[in-house]
Amino acid sequence: MLAPAFTHFHTATFACGARQHRLAVFDHAATGLRFHLLPGQPGFHAGDPDGLSNERRVDVVDIAPLLVGVTPLTRAAWRRIAPTEHPSGAGDLPVGGVSWFGARAWLTRAGNGLRLPTGAEWEFACRAGERAPWFFGPTWDPEWCWMLDNAGGAAQPVSRHADRANAFGLVDVAGNVSEWCEDDVDLPMAGSDWQEGDPGKVHRGGSFDYPSAHCRSAYRVGSDPRATYPDLGLRPVRSLQL
Repeated sequence: MLAPAFTHFHTATFACGARQHRLAVFDHAATGLRFHLLPGQPGFHAGDPDGLSNERRVDVVDIAPLLVGVTPLTRAAWRRIAPTEHPSGAGDLPVGGVSWFGARAWLTRAGNGLRLPTGAEWEFACRAGERAPWFFGPTWDPEWCWMLDNAGGAAQPVSRHADRANAFGLVDVAGNVSEWCEDDVDLPMAGSDWQEGDPGKVHRGGSFDYPSAHCRSAYRVGSDPRATYPDLGLRPVRSLQL
């Protein structure tokens, strides 16, 4: 059951490559964000045993149905919840320069059960049923992702890839800004005192400052949770109370 803050907008079919899904679409009043209701999947395989080194850990996870933001969190949505802390720039640019702690604090203020996805949830949402390296298929195509070679070193408005959504209808799920996840990551945090006794945090999807390999659906990286890199943002999700 959904909180009254989420309003059913319509039901629509989304397609990318050979994949197609019919999903319910909801609007969130407090943030102005749109969410798609993803169906979940028992026994989802996150990772790729035959992939790049950062992909080879495979976790088999039951993914419950959940609401996922259609775009990375935008600056306009951030300002609606935290107007005195707003990042500069056009409202349809994704938020960047937010730490893992800052992301979680904003989600707490937004309320209504919004949270960061787990790494497995993020990968499930990104793949949308596609097991190839990229959500759009087995062959790299820069038309689908804002990354190092085509973004000009800066975040791009989420509206520019409205016609490049994945089969769950999610925009910029790879590229533009990397997206924090809830999980710990066992990677060295060189030059940071955070590595002494505490883990870093996962972020996924690559960004305007990463090469194409980081846009692969299974690729995992991590950072100090205090880090505020310009190309690091978030995508809100919400569990369902069934």
